[in-house]
Amino acid sequence: MSCRAMGRGVEYSVFDHFLSASLQDGDIVTGKYVLTDKNKPVEDLLDKMGFSKYETEGCHSFIRGRNKNPKADYIKIQ
Repeated sequence: MSCRAMGRGVEYSVFDHFLSASLQDGDIVTGKYVLTDKNKPVEDLLDKMGFSKYETEGCHSFIRGRNKNPKADYIKIQ
């Protein structure tokens, strides 16, 4: 995703669309953030999207129906 789109709610709406189109309640999405010079701006993105941190450094999980993604209501994806 372009850095110009990040921070405007697009990332939340795209993730929400993925959740509703692909997953059922209780399904788990996992992610791992690995710090590099180029991805520093998204260091806390998984936390902001409602993921929970694992014990393992950098690992996160999102359980549909339990975790909440702060969807931007002003963006519609069809």
